[in-house]
Amino acid sequence: MSDTNLLIVGIVVFGLMLIGMALTVVEFRRLSKVDAKRRKLERQDNVSERPRPEDRD
Repeated sequence: MSDTNLLIVGIVVFGLMLIGMALTVVEFRRLSKVDAKRRKLERQDNVSERPRPEDRD
């Protein structure tokens, strides 16, 4: 392969790597938002299950 072909292949591979990294970051951000919403809902459920002070009497 000539130097130009190697350069083009290197640029294409580097571009694909950057696209893969960007997609990975987007996916992890989406997953962390879903987990945060789930944790928030679990906290709200735990708070609603606690006995209220007036219920303890």
